[in-house]
Amino acid sequence: MDPVLTGVVSSLVQGVEQTVSNKNEDSFKKFLPSLISKGFDNIDFSPFPPEMRDTLLRALGEEYLRRGRLEEAQKAAVLVMDRDSLSQIGDEYLRLSQFGNAIEAYKLAGDTEKLLRIGNKCVQDARFNDATAAFQASNHKEGLVLLGRTCIERGKIEQAFTIFSSLDDKVELLALAEECINLQEYRAAAHIFQRLNDNARLNLLAEVCLKNGQTSLAKDIFQELGNEAMVSFIDKN
Repeated sequence: MDPVLTGVVSSLVQGVEQTVSNKNEDSFKKFLPSLISKGFDNIDFSPFPPEMRDTLLRALGEEYLRRGRLEEAQKAAVLVMDRDSLSQIGDEYLRLSQFGNAIEAYKLAGDTEKLLRIGNKCVQDARFNDATAAFQASNHKEGLVLLGRTCIERGKIEQAFTIFSSLDDKVELLALAEECINLQEYRAAAHIFQRLNDNARLNLLAEVCLKNGQTSLAKDIFQELGNEAMVSFIDKN
C-alpha cells in the first residue's frame, strides 16, 4: 500500500472504530471519498477487524452503486454476500441493457424470480444465449426445454442442441435430429446421433445421405461405424 493510502486507512480505522461504537453511519461516510478515489482493487482491507471490514465494504458498495460504478459495487457486495445489493446491481445492469452482467449479478444474489423474469424477456427479444444463461442459472428445466423448442422453430439448430445437451434430454435431442433430417441438415443430425451414441440411427442416416447425393458425409459416417463394405461400395461407385 502506498504511504498516502496507508495514512488514509490508518485514519479510517480510527474513524470506523468511533463510528461503529457510536452507530453513526453518516459520520462514517465522510471517510469514503478518499478510498473511492483509489479504486476498489487498490484498497487493502486487512487492517480492519471483520465487523469493521464488512461495514466498510457495505458502505463502499452503496457508494459505488450510487455513482454507477457497478463492477466495483459488485465486488464489494460479493465479499460480504449482500444479496439485496447484488440484486439491485442486477437491476441497474438490466436498465443499461447489459443482460449478461445482469444475469451474473442475479445469479450471485440467488434471485431466482428475477432470473426467470429476465430469461422470459430474453426469449421474447430473441436473445437466446442470454435466455439460456438465465434459465440455467435458475435451474429452470421447463424454461430451457421450451426455449430449445423455440430455437428449433426459429431455425437455431446449434442453440437448441446446446440447450438439450446441457439437459441430457434424449427425447428432445432425437426430436431435434428428426427436424434436422427434415431440413436436410444431415451433418447436424449426425452430430446429435454421435452425441447419443446411437449407431443404429447413424447407419440409417448414412443411407439417407447416400440416397440424397451426400456421398462424402455418408462415407464419413460409415467409416466411423466401421462399415468397410459400404465405404468400399462408395469408393467404387
